Amino acid sequence: MIGIYVILAVGAAFVLLLLLAGGGTRDADSERDRAILIKACIEVADLLDSDALREQLLDALAEIGVRPVVVAPGEPFDSSRHRAVGRLPTPDAESHNLVVGTERAGFFDHGRRLRWPDVVVFDAGVEVAA
Repeated sequence: MIGIYVILAVGAAFVLLLLLAGGGTRDADSERDRAILIKACIEVADLLDSDALREQLLDALAEIGVRPVVVAPGEPFDSSRHRAVGRLPTPDAESHNLVVGTERAGFFDHGRRLRWPDVVVFDAGVEVAA
């Protein structure tokens, strides 16, 4: 049953995004409405089990200038651009503070940050369980 509600929410989000994208001028109310819809679409994308539906939703967001940010594994962790949500012990000191992977994508709207990417980071300072 929840799947039906998610599909309906995605469909409604698409329609609303298309309506907002079609407008030429923007006033304060339409900017606020756009921000609310973008936030809702990102939250729905986080919950989707279907990769195809998630991709469609992210493609629609991209059409209006909202881009996801996924940090590549092995990239150095940067607290000014990433949010560490977990640490993974490693015996390799060279891997310390390198990103293991992205748990949740970040998003930018025309260069303005909406959300930092949540990443897991290697930590050489934590003992590896035997």
